[in-house]
Amino acid sequence: MKKLEKKIKRLAIIPARFGSIRIKRKNIKLFNGKPIISYPIIELKKTKLFKKIFVSTENNSIKKISEKYGASVDFLRSKKLSKDKVPLNLVLKNVLINLEKRGESYDEIWLVYACNPLLKKNDIIQAKNKFEKTSKNYPMMSMKEFEVPIEWSFEKKGNKYYSLNKKYLFKDSKKIKKKYYDCASFVIYTKKQLLTNKNYFNFYAYVMQKHSAIDIDTESDWQYALKLYKFKN
Repeated sequence: MKKLEKKIKRLAIIPARFGSIRIKRKNIKLFNGKPIISYPIIELKKTKLFKKIFVSTENNSIKKISEKYGASVDFLRSKKLSKDKVPLNLVLKNVLINLEKRGESYDEIWLVYACNPLLKKNDIIQAKNKFEKTSKNYPMMSMKEFEVPIEWSFEKKGNKYYSLNKKYLFKDSKKIKKKYYDCASFVIYTKKQLLTNKNYFNFYAYVMQKHSAIDIDTESDWQYALKLYKFKN
């Protein structure tokens, strides 16, 4: 008789502080007519993979909007954990520990970014499938490929720009190994990975398509994301 596979209990956590600096009220600012935080909530719900979608916030306005679109906000984040430089892994651990105190249990925790309007259901499902095929020794991070080799980069000093790697500056890009970066869409952790105090410097990767993710930090990022969204939809 075939052994039944254990059903993975997944928790998605969307950190959403009120005090964004460069774009005011960024996490609930209207994006193409809807609060930007509503987009990842809707796509996560479509997958039917998650036992709970939790928004971690210290703010009642964000709580109300998040719950309107189907997320849970069982408790507000403390002011101590809502400061600008608090590491996100501490926020995730706090949510997980508090939920477990309430009798809830989870095997897999997804950090999903609030300003994530390009995230789609299919990428979430494909990332889940890819993570399942790994040995789960590391978390899995959404990444994008650098458009050009980082070895070609320059640093500005005064009014001059200096090559950071003269050895590679004129080398054919086909002969340089591809490099990737965190594109601020999601990170997948096992419960064990999240609850240890270990800092991870190695990750599995789910590589996003060029127009499927953007890290929104500035107003120009926001406008570019809006153009991409309208193009894709």
